[in-house]
Amino acid sequence: MGKRKSGKLFIILLIIFFELLIAAVSEENIMPYEALIELQKKPNDLQYALDHTLSTVMYAEENFPSQASAEMLLKRIYTKMELTKQFSLEDEVFTSIIKESTGSLLKALQSVDEETDRYTSAYSLMDFVNNDFSQMIEQFHFEKFKEFFQLNKLKDFQLIESIDGEQIQKLTAQIIETIIQNNYYLNEETYNEIAKLGKNKFLNYLSIQITPYLNKKRVEEYEKQFSLLKAYTKLYKTYHGQAFEQEIPEEKYLYYTELTNYYDYISNVEILSRRFLTAEKETLSNLFPVFLKYVEQYNTISLKTEILNNAVQRMIKNASTRLSYDKNELIDEGYDLKGLSIANEELNENLKNLISVIKIESQTKQPEQEDFVIQLLTNPTLIYSVFIIMGILFIVLFALPLKFKATLLKNIGLNSRSLSLFEKAAIKHPMDPDLHIKTAQIYEKLGREEEAMNEYKIASKVLDMKED
Repeated sequence: MGKRKSGKLFIILLIIFFELLIAAVSEENIMPYEALIELQKKPNDLQYALDHTLSTVMYAEENFPSQASAEMLLKRIYTKMELTKQFSLEDEVFTSIIKESTGSLLKALQSVDEETDRYTSAYSLMDFVNNDFSQMIEQFHFEKFKEFFQLNKLKDFQLIESIDGEQIQKLTAQIIETIIQNNYYLNEETYNEIAKLGKNKFLNYLSIQITPYLNKKRVEEYEKQFSLLKAYTKLYKTYHGQAFEQEIPEEKYLYYTELTNYYDYISNVEILSRRFLTAEKETLSNLFPVFLKYVEQYNTISLKTEILNNAVQRMIKNASTRLSYDKNELIDEGYDLKGLSIANEELNENLKNLISVIKIESQTKQPEQEDFVIQLLTNPTLIYSVFIIMGILFIVLFALPLKFKATLLKNIGLNSRSLSLFEKAAIKHPMDPDLHIKTAQIYEKLGREEEAMNEYKIASKVLDMKED
């Protein structure tokens, strides 16, 4: 008797279930496939989308492109409904995934501070992101590409891995062209984001695709090649950290090192060349050892070009011009110049001419002038006159522009005070090379050689910009 009642109860429950199903599934709910796709993108209408999709499957299966597409759509709707039990519709990241809006998702991720695995269960729904990323590759713009960096906040989300070889090839080609054609400036954050987004797959394709651009014989393209190799090496450093030298292709890294040494050497030679013309007499003795070091270093530079030789030639000529007039400013430290030579016939002749005009002489200190101080202390009238003159000078000094104040203080030996004013003036007028040169001169006097070198570099860049 009990078994009979249980069987009846099961039948009743089954009838109720089918009645409810029939109530939700009816011919009136049939919709075109495209309309169903759009309907399931509305977070609040998921049940409504399920009802209409089931109705269309039962009464108008021909509305679907295939049976597989119907199954995939039903699975997608069901997954979204299940995820709404886990996430709130107030969660903008989650609702953007439901809406299948890449733009909204990238915007919502801006408010996510750190990398998160919170949305891992929703990754299966994010094929729309892959599709939009593929379209971006076809109509590439670097700023649009940067917007996808927000996806790095989704831990273990595989974007680059999801696109095919042809697309990744197009992407790397576009980035290469952006770098070499526009000399695009990539900051530390951008390098980091590209490396995180692209991972090994991107780096491997990049390694293959930069090869045709690299050719030591194409001297006129060295700058473009160097820009490309700098970005390439930086990406490897960012992604692989301290182990990058073991991961980066050896031939490309060696070429990058050669170009780095080449451009660093030219930059240093050009700065020293200008320093010979602008440095104070007292600091010439500090420049000569640097000059000798650069002459010897020339032979170690593997990439010899006309640009390199011209830079070295200017350095030698400027040194010769300045030292022929101010050779007495050099302190005799026993330099042996007899064996000094350079691996270039024309440059070597200029070097010999320089050696012939330099005769290093010891500098003798001038005795201090004490008579004036004695006269000053014993003559009250003179003291009053000095105070009046100083007062007038202070008034005039107060009214002068920063550059003139600094120059005046520099000329009377108040280097620290003068430096402060030159630094302020350089901030106000960064495109005035004279300010940077004078700042560098004071740094040299104060023994702050590294800071002096930085200022000379800035002055050199400003002068180059003005020449252009």
